[in-house]
Amino acid sequence: MKRISILASCLGFCCVATDSAVAEKQVIAKAQFPAPQSSETDKEWNCYWPAYYLRYHAYDVPRSVVSPLLTQDPEAKKLPLVQPSPVFVPVPRAAEPACHDYSDLDAEGRPIWFDGIAAGQLSNLVQMLLAQEKFADLDRLIDDWTSRQERIADGRWKLTFLLDGFKNQSYQPNGWERMGAIIQRWKAANPTSAGAAIAEANYYYSLAWKARGGGYASSVESEGWRLFEERLRKVERILSDSKSYASRNPLWGNLYLDVVALLNWPRERQYELYRAVTKEHKYYYWAYDAYITFLAPKWGGDWSLVDAVIKDAEEKTRDVDGASTYTRMYWLVSGSEEIGFNIFKDTRADWPHMRQGFKDMLRLYPHSAWNANAYAVFACLARDGDSFWEARARMKDKIMEQAWPSNLSIDVCEARFPGHAL
Repeated sequence: MKRISILASCLGFCCVATDSAVAEKQVIAKAQFPAPQSSETDKEWNCYWPAYYLRYHAYDVPRSVVSPLLTQDPEAKKLPLVQPSPVFVPVPRAAEPACHDYSDLDAEGRPIWFDGIAAGQLSNLVQMLLAQEKFADLDRLIDDWTSRQERIADGRWKLTFLLDGFKNQSYQPNGWERMGAIIQRWKAANPTSAGAAIAEANYYYSLAWKARGGGYASSVESEGWRLFEERLRKVERILSDSKSYASRNPLWGNLYLDVVALLNWPRERQYELYRAVTKEHKYYYWAYDAYITFLAPKWGGDWSLVDAVIKDAEEKTRDVDGASTYTRMYWLVSGSEEIGFNIFKDTRADWPHMRQGFKDMLRLYPHSAWNANAYAVFACLARDGDSFWEARARMKDKIMEQAWPSNLSIDVCEARFPGHAL
């Protein structure tokens, strides 16, 4: 706590004051939702996420700023002084000069921070540590997110945002070349780093798609196909070689399921891998999504196969997640298809089943406006006015446009179900 407070004061953002024993022990478990958004809830958020970043040494602290503090606090002498980073992320200031130490969890142990698009801050954190080559801190972060199975306010695993952070770094100016060099230095610093192995596999997986392009198969040039397969084979080798120390991280299996489908492994072998991965990491629902992605009709499968895997995923996770895994899986299916796709007409998704999943999700993650918005979206698609207005009342003033498809707005849904009042 003392260390965080010193760094925070140097950088101008808010944290609990260390000269008050009472304040040091004070932990506040609040959230921006379901309370109405206000200057107070904005201050909570602006206090929380920079303090979270500081857990992993993400900010640069110039020696000229820290030096005067070294004589004031013996603990400050132990602070690592890091080098400047090329990545700039603006640091928000609170509306008031002092902040409390906000808890990650509420009194029932449910996550209360990083909801919806705000979770992009986690990807930024990964990118910053990577750009600064803070490999030990990255390994610690990845271990935390893996071993503790940490989730955010809407129930997604924090690990979900690790690959986005890697990808963001690759798309910086000269990012592909620099990213490749950073990964090699990470591997040299820690040859058995699960994070480095996953970063390298994801790097070549992204390069494979970079060569292929995102168009239909008929639009891909012969050279693109050749590079696509060569780079996917490299991903397969990286994952195979790192199995002994990286497979305990669910992203390892997630990537493996993606790549073997694209390399056209026999369906029986893909299924064996799927069973092994989901047996070890049964609550990491993105592993199920990696498998069902290539079971959709556009990849030569059919919706009955997709539905069977989704129900299998729900059964495996029911003891912790209720029916919410069923809902999350069909939510992901919907997002992977073209605009205008309606899962209640075009797949085997069952709305009463999905509605129960949303109810379980809102019970398990009551601090998520993102999930409440999604509930309203799918209720509207299913033409269930009662459920739409239930979700709408829960949303209050927290309308998150990013949760709504471009061809469906909250105005359309409110007009579709007239005669209700909030």
